[in-house]
Amino acid sequence: MLRARVRTASLVLALLVTDSAAAYVLPADFVLRMLVEKRRRLGIADITVTLSTEIDRKTSAVEERLYIKDPEKMRRVRTEDGGTKLVVIAADKAAAGPEGALKPLKAAPDILPLLLQPAGEDLEQTQSRLVATLHRFDIDTEVVSLGRLGNTVAYVIGAKPNEADKAQLWIDKESFVPLKIITPQKKDAKIETTEVRWLEFGSAVTGDWFPRVIEVWKDGRRLERSEATKVEINKKIPDTLFTLP
Repeated sequence: MLRARVRTASLVLALLVTDSAAAYVLPADFVLRMLVEKRRRLGIADITVTLSTEIDRKTSAVEERLYIKDPEKMRRVRTEDGGTKLVVIAADKAAAGPEGALKPLKAAPDILPLLLQPAGEDLEQTQSRLVATLHRFDIDTEVVSLGRLGNTVAYVIGAKPNEADKAQLWIDKESFVPLKIITPQKKDAKIETTEVRWLEFGSAVTGDWFPRVIEVWKDGRRLERSEATKVEINKKIPDTLFTLP
């Protein structure tokens, strides 16, 4: 009888703890607002990052330069195989291709500059802009749950636990930095899942401005790993670098 009562009490306590934890899942609007406030406090207008990128099935790393400018602009320059490839993002528009031959893309291929340098005259506008950005990436901002990446607890916007087939953005529950995005796509009657991870914000190399490591995974296989070797903050970047065709 005593053991039964102990088991019952333990079950009730577990349920109370679960309910209490669930009560602390913040709505997406508030989570994004905290992300915006954190970025604003840093006071960053321009970020220039030098990356060393390892690509699956290539023997040597390639060098990349990443230019991010407020608001919502990015230019990524990759030099490999004797040529230069570019990706340029300016708000809702983007283009990619070799130097001098950029072609428009249907959508921005990278959400990171839109998260780090979101547009908006004030906090409310910027928060609303971020919500709209997530919607463009097919992320349902009405759904928020908790997840864990390694030892880090995160808010998962767009999916419930174990729903890997839904687009979702993970944000650190304590520091409110972005951790990763998952974007599923249908291809030939099956779903391919791409996951981009932003790791080690707060490192000695990058500070809170930028992740030290960026990884790209597809269907559980790592395709790329980029490590930041140098970061320059608020060194003015000309707007001409973000000109689109």
